[in-house]
Amino acid sequence: MCHHLIRMLLVLLSSMAMLGIQACGGGGGSPSQAAGNPAPPIDPGAWLTFAPNPVSITVREGQAGAISIVATSAQTIAQQLNMQIIDVGGVTVPSATRVTALSTLQYRADMQTLPTLAVGSYSGFFTVKLCTDSAAVCNAQIAGSPWNIPYTVVVQPGVIAVSHQPGAGFQSGNELNFRYSDGTLPVGTTNLVVSMGTPGANTAWRIASVPNFVTTTIFGAVLAANGVDALGAGRVQVLARPGLGIGNYTGTLAITDSRGGQTSSFLASLAVTSPSFRVTGSPGSANLGVEFAAVNGTLIAPQTVSVSLSRAEPNWWVTSSARWVSGRIFFGPTSTLEISVNTKNWGFASGRHTATLELSAPGFETYQLPVTLSLTPPRLVANISGFALGGPLGRSLAPVTGTFTLTDQTSSEGFTVEVPASVTGGGRYTDRTNRVNLALMPSADSGLVLGTVRVRARVNGDEVEASVPLRSELQPRRVFFTEPAVALFSSNLRARTAVGVLVRDSYGGVQAWTATSSQPWLWVKPSGATDEQGYSSLSLIVDADAVASGSALTANVNLTGANGRTDTLVVGFWKNRHNATSTVAAMNATGSYGRLAMSPVLPLAYAVSPTHVDTFDVTSGSLVSSRAHGVASLGSAVVAADGSMLYLTDLANLRLVQAPLNLASVGSFSNSATFSFSPRSLVATRTAGIHRVLAADTSGLATSADGRWQIFFGSGFSPDGATVEEVDFGLSGLTVLQRLSFSHHSPVVISNGRDVAMSRDGSLYFTASGAPYRCYRHPIDQAQAPTPYPGGDAYPSNVEVDINERVLCGNGETVWIHSARGVLLRTLSMPNDPGMLRVTPDGVFVVSLSGGILRRAAMP
Repeated sequence: MCHHLIRMLLVLLSSMAMLGIQACGGGGGSPSQAAGNPAPPIDPGAWLTFAPNPVSITVREGQAGAISIVATSAQTIAQQLNMQIIDVGGVTVPSATRVTALSTLQYRADMQTLPTLAVGSYSGFFTVKLCTDSAAVCNAQIAGSPWNIPYTVVVQPGVIAVSHQPGAGFQSGNELNFRYSDGTLPVGTTNLVVSMGTPGANTAWRIASVPNFVTTTIFGAVLAANGVDALGAGRVQVLARPGLGIGNYTGTLAITDSRGGQTSSFLASLAVTSPSFRVTGSPGSANLGVEFAAVNGTLIAPQTVSVSLSRAEPNWWVTSSARWVSGRIFFGPTSTLEISVNTKNWGFASGRHTATLELSAPGFETYQLPVTLSLTPPRLVANISGFALGGPLGRSLAPVTGTFTLTDQTSSEGFTVEVPASVTGGGRYTDRTNRVNLALMPSADSGLVLGTVRVRARVNGDEVEASVPLRSELQPRRVFFTEPAVALFSSNLRARTAVGVLVRDSYGGVQAWTATSSQPWLWVKPSGATDEQGYSSLSLIVDADAVASGSALTANVNLTGANGRTDTLVVGFWKNRHNATSTVAAMNATGSYGRLAMSPVLPLAYAVSPTHVDTFDVTSGSLVSSRAHGVASLGSAVVAADGSMLYLTDLANLRLVQAPLNLASVGSFSNSATFSFSPRSLVATRTAGIHRVLAADTSGLATSADGRWQIFFGSGFSPDGATVEEVDFGLSGLTVLQRLSFSHHSPVVISNGRDVAMSRDGSLYFTASGAPYRCYRHPIDQAQAPTPYPGGDAYPSNVEVDINERVLCGNGETVWIHSARGVLLRTLSMPNDPGMLRVTPDGVFVVSLSGGILRRAAMP
């Protein structure tokens, strides 16, 4: 069976290698010494094959090479066999032979050449015998034995490597460059490092060629007996020869191994020059020249460089190629040259200017010293970021002053000031610091005017300019409603079908107005005028009989002043059979809502889940529409002051998203604005006809009905205070023109503020706090003490004020409803999450959100 052959190869191959060495007379030998031992013929029908066959290997001097031969059997043999291998040529190391089984019919023999083989070529063969008797005798062999595997081993010389060790004469690549001046000693050396690239080799090398203008010396290597060759690693020092005439010399320096196998060549050059100048110093060397950098129109400090000559010369001088640069010599053992530039008299514009200083001496090459002057334009700067005319409320013609100054002590030939036609204060000035007074023309039209104030100055060849934005805003006079929306209703139990709303003149004076309604069921007072304080009242009356039962409608009241400017009031009206009771009823059972917003126009509640906004008709408690919002991390929710838009805060992206509202329908959401912080509360309001969305990082935020007063309350501190702000706006944009703020602290120490509300007229605000456990009424007039409400114990976290000035206080499980005078009217067992308590705009229903469940109950 084949396993007999396998065992024979594993057991006998290494021992038979020893027999082969003895038969060959030992290892080693000289190149081609086995050439006289021809190999016996190989049986062409052999069933045992070898790969590779023949064997060929190339190694470096001093190194051992690896030989691997794979034996493959084509048949199986049942009898016991032994093997004998003879290395005819003796190039392998017997003890290094190893056999590895690759499969049941295939083995690999790994051998190693002798590392002491000399350079040359060795030929021989391996004879493999399979014996039926003892492997040591092998008188009887199996048919087909022996097998002969020819081999050739080529030993190449060791590798040498030549590299630079940079010195003063080394430049780059395979070049050796030297330079010195006539009459001086050579300066500069270069070392060439010769190393043995092949470990174990002892290759001899020599310097094959040397240019006649350099000398070489070998260090570190052992010289051979012939005095020419060097053995092993070493270093060649290369120096330029002294005493050569002026000129350029070139040649090749070559290093080769003594057997001619490798050569490393280097191009050498030597430049012998005439006597010369050497210039050093700040900021550059002789090659770089001298560079000046300054602002045009400023004084430029001189620079000094050191000048030395290659041989003694008592007299030398300097000339300039341009009038704006000059040199002054200070003689000494090492002379100095002071270089000065002057731009004042030549009208230089900013940019890059060049000139040359020539250094001369008898018998010396003229030295060209480049001089570069880089000028940057001066800057004209203003002490203000812009001119804002019109005053904080857009009602002032007072002048505004700005100062324009040239930087870096730059002097100017004069200033020119250009201003828009609606502004006075332009002209020409000659001072270094230009003071400009600007004022609006008395005839300037109202509204927003944007322009630019340009100031120009002449400095040498530069004209510089500073542009400052001009914003003049005279508030357009108009009439507007103090609140943006009104909610009315009619039911079989009670109704609110008439109301008066305030009209205001923005200038606080008398102005006539007219009003029209967009719907026939809403009657309005057709005309009127504001009084001397700028206020008047407009009556609204609903013809409830003209509206079908179960309807929820809106109308626009358009207000037009004497100057033609308009404003709009949104009026909501619903008519239904009043089926509400004080019993708390759930409007959903899903438990999925997290935020709640209420329409300011109709009894519509917007409940926000993690994915959708659902609209509920509070009068019936029914779901009327649903819309996906796509907000990543929901924060607050609020409806615009006129009911036209729903806003949500996206905390994951710190942005505000919005969707238009049309009665009970919610439109598609889109991005509206971004936040610089993570808001905790959100409120929508309108101030002087301008819609705003306020965000705060406090727990409480509220405004009055006209948006003029806004309050921020509660930061979890002890004590907590309220910041009350009075806001007024120009009507040409969203810019806040005036903000009057003050901190309001109650005489009662309040801690852990949770919620805040404000009366419609802004005279009172109401707080819910963690300590004391009450809701409080606070007058804006701090001379009066706050009043606690009887309901609210414990931990109130909600406070609301409805259209009838009733105050609701909630603590999470209970809602206490108080009259405007502070009398407790009703207590509802109604769960309410912090900040999730609302009253419909008509004051009929209270709505709460807790644990994801939306609930409603009738107000008393």
